[in-house]
Amino acid sequence: MLTDSAATVLVTTGTTGEHLAQTTGIPRISPDTHDTTPTHGPGPGPAPENLAYVIYTSGSTGRPKGVQITHASLAALMAAQRALLPHSAADTVLQFCSPSFDASMFEIGLAAGVGAALALGSRDELVPGEPLAALMRRHGVTSWTAPPSAIAATGAADVPSLRVVIGAGEVLTAGTVRHWMGQARCFNLYGPTEATIWATGHEVRQSDGDGALPIGTAIPGYSALVLDEHMRPVPANVVGELYVGGVGTARCYLARPGLTAERFVPDPYSRDPGGRLYRTGDLVRRRSDGELVYAGRVDDQIKIRGFRVEPGEIESALTAHPGVRECAVVARTDALGVVGLTACVVREADEPEVQAEDLRGHLEGRLPAHFSPAGYLFLESLPTTSNGKADRAALAVLIDEAGERVRGEGAGYEAPRTPLEEMIVDIWQEVLDAPQIGVHDDFFEKGGHSLLAAQVVARVRAATGVGVSVRLLFEHRVLADLTEAIIKLAIAEEHQDGDRPREAVR
Repeated sequence: MLTDSAATVLVTTGTTGEHLAQTTGIPRISPDTHDTTPTHGPGPGPAPENLAYVIYTSGSTGRPKGVQITHASLAALMAAQRALLPHSAADTVLQFCSPSFDASMFEIGLAAGVGAALALGSRDELVPGEPLAALMRRHGVTSWTAPPSAIAATGAADVPSLRVVIGAGEVLTAGTVRHWMGQARCFNLYGPTEATIWATGHEVRQSDGDGALPIGTAIPGYSALVLDEHMRPVPANVVGELYVGGVGTARCYLARPGLTAERFVPDPYSRDPGGRLYRTGDLVRRRSDGELVYAGRVDDQIKIRGFRVEPGEIESALTAHPGVRECAVVARTDALGVVGLTACVVREADEPEVQAEDLRGHLEGRLPAHFSPAGYLFLESLPTTSNGKADRAALAVLIDEAGERVRGEGAGYEAPRTPLEEMIVDIWQEVLDAPQIGVHDDFFEKGGHSLLAAQVVARVRAATGVGVSVRLLFEHRVLADLTEAIIKLAIAEEHQDGDRPREAVR
């Protein structure tokens, strides 16, 4: 991203920053650097058409694409926030999203646009569930924006100060926010990166059913058109592709003219010369009341805990391993409605037999953590459709059958040996919805992910009183290793506090 964006300076700290600076040759400065050089005024400010930022999104070829957002588009976003969302200088907005996710700009805009406070937290404090609820209580957070899967994982938390809850990035159901509706106004917002984060919105009402909520209508200065394959408007309640346009439309993809021409098209319905539409790839239908309802994707793109993921990007990274001949990545949804990934892999016959752990290590450093498949299924060949593409529906059936077979066989199973292991096994079985967990099982190989990890950690903390963190679970994925790490942590805490050993941990 540094090379592609032609960055001229890198503001960073730590060894990772040093490595990046050495690798790219880009000058590095620390955020704490104080420039004592005399200045003669700041000079002219940015023009509306200047870039505010470039942010990178998933690419199906394995190469992320930079989206160019102007100051005019960012200003339009903040104006819409002030017009439609109930925030004031008295609010405290939580910055829940990572700065690598453009939703963080939405949160910063909410606070900066009205002069509200912006509350920050560490990685461990931002874990959905009790850690996150405790952070919000401590800061008196009044506004929280998060992917629906994170809202669901937090559950019926007690945060008396909260008065605005915003779901975005995934399909939101009314049931997910029902707990908050007695004290807070709840919103379902939709928008791609290429439309400056937010394009349509719906305020949740008591009359909304418990199913998927509509994504609403276009915000001020935007258009949201439902068109057929010939870019003609479709009638109400007929599914078509959603095109968004207006002031928030990104300039283009950075140095990707072919992809820009494919996704950013002239707007035949605009009164403004040069008006453009962004093809979202999302299928929607417009209800008779004008509200839009999400109906799926035109392509294989999916959302993982709010992040846009192209399965092709993961497949490209996996097939770069010499032990992989071909592969297909399939999305599966768990009981919480959280999407997880399974990689179906055909091994290369002329190479040493690759294993799941080899491929996990191969992906580390190549792709973000949320791109990493939770499971791997090794096959002799991939089933294909009549047009020669991987048959993902058939693969989903094979994944389900393989899962049932593994559960039935109980391969390598060893029962818990201590009270602490028994307790952790019970927690894992409940959270993972798994009938049998052994002490040598890997949390993530059993279908775990970061949101389920947060639930495990919250329950272990409640049962033991030990300050277990999500990071500890990520570092000790095998149950037996995790229990040993918990015991060591408990001993260290007791030594620090001078208290008697906790009975539950013995």
